[in-house]
Amino acid sequence: MENDGNNLSITNNNGNTPTRPPLPPSRHSNPTIPINQTVARVSQTDARALARRTSSALSIASSMGDAGPDPQRRTLSADSSLSEYSVISDDSNDSNELMTIALLNHGSISNQSLSSSIISRIGDQKFYEWRETYSSWKKFDEYRKQKLFTDVDLIVEGHTFSCHKAVLCASCLYFEALFSGKWKNGSGDGGKIAIPGISAEVMEILIGYIYTKDVQVTQKNVEFLLPAADQFGILGVTKRCCEILRANICAENCIGIRQFALWNNQRHLVEYAMSYILSHIDKVSDDSQEFLEIESDLLFQFLASDELNVKSEENAFEILIKWVEHKKDERKKVLLNVLKTVRMGLMDPDYFMTKVKSHELVKENPELRPIIKDAMKALYDLSSNSQTRLVGSNVTSPYIRPRLPHEILFAVGGWSGGSPTNCIETYDCRAETWVNLSQWYGINEERPRAYHGLVFYKKQFYIIGGFDGQNYFNSVRKFDLVNLKCSEEAPMKHRRCYVSCTILGNKIYALGGMDGQRRLGNAECYDISKKEWTLLPEMTEKRSDADASAMNERVYIAGGFNGNECLNSVEFFSHQVNQWTRITPMKSKRSGVSLITLDCKLYAVGGFDGTNRLRSVEYYCPVLNTWQQVANMINPRSNFGIEVLDGQIIAVGGFNGFQTTFNVEAYDATTDDWYELRDMHVFRSALSCCVIKDIPMKHMKDFAAPRDDLV
Repeated sequence: MENDGNNLSITNNNGNTPTRPPLPPSRHSNPTIPINQTVARVSQTDARALARRTSSALSIASSMGDAGPDPQRRTLSADSSLSEYSVISDDSNDSNELMTIALLNHGSISNQSLSSSIISRIGDQKFYEWRETYSSWKKFDEYRKQKLFTDVDLIVEGHTFSCHKAVLCASCLYFEALFSGKWKNGSGDGGKIAIPGISAEVMEILIGYIYTKDVQVTQKNVEFLLPAADQFGILGVTKRCCEILRANICAENCIGIRQFALWNNQRHLVEYAMSYILSHIDKVSDDSQEFLEIESDLLFQFLASDELNVKSEENAFEILIKWVEHKKDERKKVLLNVLKTVRMGLMDPDYFMTKVKSHELVKENPELRPIIKDAMKALYDLSSNSQTRLVGSNVTSPYIRPRLPHEILFAVGGWSGGSPTNCIETYDCRAETWVNLSQWYGINEERPRAYHGLVFYKKQFYIIGGFDGQNYFNSVRKFDLVNLKCSEEAPMKHRRCYVSCTILGNKIYALGGMDGQRRLGNAECYDISKKEWTLLPEMTEKRSDADASAMNERVYIAGGFNGNECLNSVEFFSHQVNQWTRITPMKSKRSGVSLITLDCKLYAVGGFDGTNRLRSVEYYCPVLNTWQQVANMINPRSNFGIEVLDGQIIAVGGFNGFQTTFNVEAYDATTDDWYELRDMHVFRSALSCCVIKDIPMKHMKDFAAPRDDLV
């Protein structure tokens, strides 16, 4: 394992993806032992048998659940090291409490409130018992260092480790198997046993963990610790190693980490690395030298997966060609097998004819003609009948099967048919279709509401405030997208209909609105971790029916209605100065406006200027402090949902001046153009939208259009 100063990487000395290292414990020769000592040796055969027993037990234990943190990329400098304490290898509440107690005893945490929090959950007596147990256990390490009561010496590379059999067996599956087997009643050699297949440095770390439950895993030692911890069945160290690898995964090293995890039987890490590769395939194919060296079977897995995150099948084809051309003479023969994984029926017809059908590698291989013919037929069918693109149709061609989305748009609530609705629909941008979730258990019990706020944060979305036709809400509802459960969060300090909401970091902002009697100039923010609302300074102007968005660590609010007129004023809040600051006003007055951030620009879309519903769109450049007009929407609308999905602005529903609508359109900033998307199922205005992402695909599938099982 090498560190280039930025990212963790796993390579051999030639810089290529490594070959399978020798399986422990046979990769080292037996250590040299002083000649005047009598030492029992664990034979290579015995060691392998013990490793198999240990690996089997470890595999069963680890399969009980994925023990890793939320995915987060982290880069490490060349001289950095990571330290974290691991206590127990499962994810139970008890293990979390014990880890906290270990930290408190160790002195790493001095926060009295944390100790109080634990006591409040488990009680004084239980906390005392756990703390005493941990303190007593740590005495064994003092005895070990003083060689008190030790009954076995482990010899590793000429180094002697005096230990207690009972302690080793209690925490290590390998030693439990060892001492309950041939050496159950002693070895007759003075208690000295040579352990092959591990370095003295790594053994010191593992024994230290067995005695103290403390371990320091770094970018420098993780490559050696993980195989050793897996060999000896020490789940706590294995878990920590996997956490380090997960936390440091990136486009440059993800393929190597996947292979390393495969070698060391870490199924969950393999799955995580695979998911990372599929989610970031464009960057992986651009930045990773390891990608160019993978075998055709692995490339086939990538391109055949429904979870491959490519914006278009043109991208998938270009990834394939890049890999083939890296070793053209050797790899062009595998096109026959791999090309069929590209969903060519979903390509732009012109691209297919000029870039795929006419590509030199395709033209020179007559065996590819049937594949190209089938793809052309699928492309023709799709062009002549757009319904064949819909998931669930009778068409079973694999060339038009849509891949799964990695982002899904939620449209929640709104005003429909003269009253509020609790309708929830999702938009699957890969299948280009809407899915109605309103009849789902839990969702169908949600209270109808309109003119509310909606934000997404870490696998959950929050519905803030709103109006049900009679009541103005200060309530906050949280929907857990993994467990599919709704719960009530702490209410706002003020009732807010026509509220403007956004999220910045882990704080939800609820700004302005109407409480049923007056328009509001006050604002508040909700700390998700602390579960409490805090009032912010008053805005410079009362406003309801405005909209908010976060950009560059600031919270912006634009437009709205102050009770007398529609507004074009804009202001932002900064926590650094704890105040609201006015900026250049918009070119148009806009109430019922939608505000969204894309590529460090703040877009104000549609709305009502006091006379007409608007099609116009303008964006704010913070560097120049100016507003710039861009292409108009196709349809005028106010009080509609807006979000950024797949790099484009999506405008959903709203009121067009005559009626509520269900039409949807998208803005492509690269071409400065709007185009229509598929309509929602339900007409509605005063709805709110959010985009969910970074959720495991097994849960994301729940909200996507169902895919047929195609051969």
